[in-house]
Amino acid sequence: MDIVEARLLLKALVRDKKIQRHSIMMSYIMREFALLLEEDSEEWEVCGLLHDIDLPQVLLNYDLHGIIASEILRNEGVNEKIISAIINHEKPKEERTEPMEIVLYTLEKIMKNFSEKDLLQNISFSEDRTFLEYLGMEEEEFIEAIKRGVKEFLNDYKGGLENEV
Repeated sequence: MDIVEARLLLKALVRDKKIQRHSIMMSYIMREFALLLEEDSEEWEVCGLLHDIDLPQVLLNYDLHGIIASEILRNEGVNEKIISAIINHEKPKEERTEPMEIVLYTLEKIMKNFSEKDLLQNISFSEDRTFLEYLGMEEEEFIEAIKRGVKEFLNDYKGGLENEV
């Protein structure tokens, strides 16, 4: 699935503008990390776009978040690397070794605690930083990638999302 198809799927299945905005911003940030880690940036961007694709369907049973998404995405032909990252992006897991999974999981934790404005200023996180070792990154490098993604997103979406998705 390419980025255009992912955006169309997001728009078709998620009507809530806040979830759309979060997903699109996450795609920008994920792309920054892919470029930094020399990974497939389109694949990572698609992952960011689709990571919450099932939220409208799991509102009454949040334990299914990720599971429903995996069913939707398999039917759409999304690759298993992306699906695995999405299934596990909010689940506690002892050890994550795939860079896409590590970044998506960590970003989701960070983004729950910070507004867009905060993401451009003082990002900090108190959780275990062993994920940085897996990624081969310093904390400052990780934070700067988040800031770059947020800035690019905000530059592109100054007027809102109504006609952009």
